[in-house]
Amino acid sequence: MRPWISRKSRSTTRLVLCGALAAMAATLSASPPDSHLGQKVADHVVLVSQFTETPQQCSFPVKIELLRLLASGTLTKFEIPAGRALVVTDVDWLAQRPDGSQTFSPGTSVSASIRLEAGPQTSWAAFRSRSIPITEETKRALPGASEQLTTGFVVGPGVVICPLAQHLDVSGGGGANLLELILRGYLIDMPTRKSP
Repeated sequence: MRPWISRKSRSTTRLVLCGALAAMAATLSASPPDSHLGQKVADHVVLVSQFTETPQQCSFPVKIELLRLLASGTLTKFEIPAGRALVVTDVDWLAQRPDGSQTFSPGTSVSASIRLEAGPQTSWAAFRSRSIPITEETKRALPGASEQLTTGFVVGPGVVICPLAQHLDVSGGGGANLLELILRGYLIDMPTRKSP
């Protein structure tokens, strides 16, 4: 025992130390965000396109379906769960001619868009890419882009994601199909509406 520390000081020191340890334990037990986006890793979603003979339920023919790419490297069907929404933050796309060729005419451009459909007569554009100009040097390349969206867009449960490619050709020889589409984002809880 140290004679220069009074009994009262030791009690105060113990209380301060216990309080500091309790505060540290509370800080350590609070779960920090799991990812760099502040979301749980399990809520991150990567959707990749896969060709299908069965068109999706879009107001125009879409013969690709979007499957979820899991961390294990496997693909699985994906539906937005009830009470949740998907925030899409990134869109990667590649296009080709409808006949499967890669050659687009110089002086034209290709772009991609995504429409959200919740039933008949409810089709709204949620994303439009920048146009990729086709030049003499790039006419045999697959046009595409990797787009990081400033604010992203939100897709609710039961809404169909309908992607398409456009080929702008003033001579009328247009037409493009998406060869590949990758959507990245994360799931959030849907806010509940309070009744008045």
